[in-house]
Amino acid sequence: MYCKLFFNCEDRDFILTILKSRFGNCKTLRDDHSFRDLDIHIIANKETDAGSFLGYPTIADLDIDGRYAELTDEILHIMRKNNIHTVAACDYEDELKYNGFCKGELV
Repeated sequence: MYCKLFFNCEDRDFILTILKSRFGNCKTLRDDHSFRDLDIHIIANKETDAGSFLGYPTIADLDIDGRYAELTDEILHIMRKNNIHTVAACDYEDELKYNGFCKGELV
C-alpha cells in the first residue's frame, strides 16, 4: 500500500536515523531506502504552503506490502516521540491510530 508522509523536520538524515533505530539497517540508493518491511523515498518538499502540513519541509513516499496500517502507525508514533510532527495521506487513513487526534489531543 502506498502512503505520502509529511514531516515537520528539515533534517532528512535525522528522520532516516530514527527509522533505522526502529526498523534496522536498509539498502539506500540516493533518496530511496529499502527496509525489510517497507520502502521509503525521502525528499525535500518543494511546496511552500506554510499554512498546513502540505508545506512541511520533508515528504516521503512510503510503500508497504503487508501490515500497512500497523507499520504506518509505528512510523507516526516514533516520529512524534522524537518531536517530529508527521502526517500521513493515504487511502487507509481511517485505519490509523496516530494520524491526527487521539482522545482530543494531538498525538
